[in-house]
Amino acid sequence: MSLMLADDDVGLMTTREACRQAYDMSGIKPQDIDVVELHDAFTIMEIMAYEDLFFTSKGEGGKFVEQEQVSVNPRGGLLGCGHPIGCTGVAQTAEIAAQLAGRAGKTQIKGCKTGLIHNMAAAGSSSSVIILRS
Repeated sequence: MSLMLADDDVGLMTTREACRQAYDMSGIKPQDIDVVELHDAFTIMEIMAYEDLFFTSKGEGGKFVEQEQVSVNPRGGLLGCGHPIGCTGVAQTAEIAAQLAGRAGKTQIKGCKTGLIHNMAAAGSSSSVIILRS
C-alpha cells in the first residue's frame, strides 16, 4: 500500500487525515459546511475529494456531484481558473474569505457562514484543509 493512497486504493490518506484534524480542531462537521474550494487539478479529484472530505461515503462521490447542500468551487475550481501552480491555495482561501464576507461578486453564494479549503501538493503527498467561519 502506498503511504498516500487510502486503504481501499481510492482516495488520499493525506486528505482524509488533514480533514479529520480540521474537523476536530474546529468542532465543525461536514454537514455544517456551506461552501468549499476543493483541489480538482484532475477531473477525478473532485469526486475523490467529496469522499475524502467526508461529505459522502466511499463509492458515492459521483452521486454527490448533483447535491445542493454545499456549494463547491463557485469560481470554477482549479481547472476553471487555469490551475496556477504555487498560488492555488492562496486563491482558494481568498475566495472562501470573500464568500464568507459576502463580497464574492458574481460567484457569491447566499447565506454561507462556514467554508472549507482543500489543497494538495506533489500529487497528494501532502494535503491541507482549512475551515473558516464568518
